[in-house]
Amino acid sequence: PPLRERRDDIPLLVQHFLNQAAQQLGLELKQIDDASMQLLQQAQWPGNIRELKNLCQQLLIMAPGELIVASDLPAEMLSSVMTNSEPSPVWRALLRQEAHSQFESAANTEGELVQLQQDLRELLVDVALKQHQGRIGAAAQSLGLGRNTLARWIKQINAQRES
Repeated sequence: PPLRERRDDIPLLVQHFLNQAAQQLGLELKQIDDASMQLLQQAQWPGNIRELKNLCQQLLIMAPGELIVASDLPAEMLSSVMTNSEPSPVWRALLRQEAHSQFESAANTEGELVQLQQDLRELLVDVALKQHQGRIGAAAQSLGLGRNTLARWIKQINAQRES
């Protein structure tokens, strides 16, 4: 059966192919994080098992750290998984990874995640306003906010964009 019909086998296959490639190429074995594994399990895999094997070899060679993270995966795979019509928890895993990365890069400073929070708020406001053709009341309701709160957020976003 095609790999896309055997998604539960993907973690074992990935580990096998990473081990095999490390031995063949004489490289240090790398691990793969949970978010990346979720992405691999949600991919379409039109090339089946050989595509997975080639990807594992590529990741072993190209991933900069000892841990393979979602940003190490090919962009076309990320975009295909993100546009998949099935509901997926991938965005949560990617957001968690970004938050962790932001926190580590801003070590021991106040407000480590402030910029990420602002970016997320701006994204949600933009999407809600576009979805509701600029109607603040309807956008606020879809975000679970009061109209005045959303209006205040919009002012803050516009002020940040101007500065």
